[in-house]
Amino acid sequence: FHQMGDLRDSAAEIGAFVTSVQRQTGASRVDIVGYSEGGMVPFYYLNNLGGTAHVRAVVTIASPMRGMGFYGILERMEASPEGRALMRATVPAADDGAKNSAYMRTIAQGGLTRPGVAYTTVSSRDDLVVALNESQLPPAPNVVNWVVQDFCPSAHVFHGDAPYNDVVLQLVMKA
Repeated sequence: FHQMGDLRDSAAEIGAFVTSVQRQTGASRVDIVGYSEGGMVPFYYLNNLGGTAHVRAVVTIASPMRGMGFYGILERMEASPEGRALMRATVPAADDGAKNSAYMRTIAQGGLTRPGVAYTTVSSRDDLVVALNESQLPPAPNVVNWVVQDFCPSAHVFHGDAPYNDVVLQLVMKA
């Protein structure tokens, strides 16, 4: 999907891809793994486009599941009409992914998670883009929130390193 565009459009692309995978493999349900923004996009597919019937599990890596504040910068931009206009014009995905944005409120209606889908988040205390409290889902029986340093205290995993880190990849495979 196109990371600079509207996340709803990206979610529809995920839905089309899931349908294609199901047709090609015969699988009734699939697993989705997403990194950063790519981890929050499937939630629109799941919660608003009927994707829960087609998805067994979602694993997110360093994803702003509760919206991203970028340590206050995006929140300050969202607070002014000029800041919002600038975000919408230059990086619509940042506008969608900001804390308390219309997109984030939409995917959270009825709760971020749904029964029947297993959710795993993989986060790092060293992430300087997505804060730890932004990357985890609310507790639920079908939710596991893993922090890399709980498994390997010496691991220093920054945001851009996360999808390439051995500990992260081991946790994704374990999910």
